[in-house]
Amino acid sequence: MNIRAHPLSTAGDIRIASLQGMVQGGHWDVEASRSLSSDLVLWITKGQGRSMIDGHTRGYGPHTAIFVPAGTLHGVEIGPRVQGYALFVPGGLGAGLPDGVAQIRAGDVFEQGEMTRHVEAVQAELGTRGAGHDRAVAAHVALIAVWFERRMDRNERAGPPKSSAAQRLVRDFTRLIGEEVDAGKSVSDFAAALSVTPTHLSRVCRDSFGKPASEVLQDRLILEARRLLGDPELKVRDVSDRLGFSSPAYFTRLFTQRTGASPTAFRSRGARRG
Repeated sequence: MNIRAHPLSTAGDIRIASLQGMVQGGHWDVEASRSLSSDLVLWITKGQGRSMIDGHTRGYGPHTAIFVPAGTLHGVEIGPRVQGYALFVPGGLGAGLPDGVAQIRAGDVFEQGEMTRHVEAVQAELGTRGAGHDRAVAAHVALIAVWFERRMDRNERAGPPKSSAAQRLVRDFTRLIGEEVDAGKSVSDFAAALSVTPTHLSRVCRDSFGKPASEVLQDRLILEARRLLGDPELKVRDVSDRLGFSSPAYFTRLFTQRTGASPTAFRSRGARRG
């Protein structure tokens, strides 16, 4: 019997992990703002903390679902008492997921159980990888998208709060970084493009992310460097040049400082995992 492939049948690239496991394994630097190449769904079942997404800071508690679109600068505090899941959905695979940032507190037991069942079903399918698991994973992700849609439709506070001028500036800054990450531009260049001074830009970044604009820019450059280093055809010098670093030596020093491994060691580690 032939089965027509679901539009999301390439769901083998979807990943899921427990929040506790990621924090304990050192895979989640909760203090760092970063943007991801995948959409991110966080389902927090226990504990509380803060989310800092796209220039907005909000508290979260138990049974909170957070959606962060790919490319959105964010940081989430995840303490030792926080439990839940992180679901990574590559762009294009999560058809129906929200267009923008969303944060929803599930108010009743039915809603809580519904999301938990969907997320745990994804985890089970990815663990067993039985026949048709790609389509099964895709179906559960689609149900998660419906869960968000229904609750956002009746909850105006689910989306991001209204932006202040400072928050709009931060959002525009992070958007420009994403669009021109390989242009070799400095904070001064971005500030000029946004018609503000570098000092003011750094001030609003500190208020939003707890770090100056220079570190926000470095975070994005290092993320892009990690992606480029996955291409074995590119030399470390090529990556350095493409991202506009003044020299390969400076690129290597900064990359090592921010990741704990040199570009060469990072690439070798990735090759061993592959």
